[in-house]
Amino acid sequence: MTKNKNSKIYSFRKGYAKVKREDSSKIKDEIMAALGYNPESRSSWWRRLNGKLIPDLEEAAKIEKIFSKYGITEIWGHERKSRTNKT
Repeated sequence: MTKNKNSKIYSFRKGYAKVKREDSSKIKDEIMAALGYNPESRSSWWRRLNGKLIPDLEEAAKIEKIFSKYGITEIWGHERKSRTNKT
């Protein structure tokens, strides 16, 4: 994990914006657990979500795998759309 000045590339906001509201906390907890963080650590989540830390290849693969379980494949980017209440 490396600090990142160009965070838009490594952000997964684009994928998170596609998450159904009822799945958002599950995905967050899964990602945090897969990366070895305490799920309650809001600052760690924010830095990861916004691409402030560059994921290594293993971390990126884990994040992609979690999103793919929910049918979301295009996750990388800094899209700021708000989540809708999709069902």
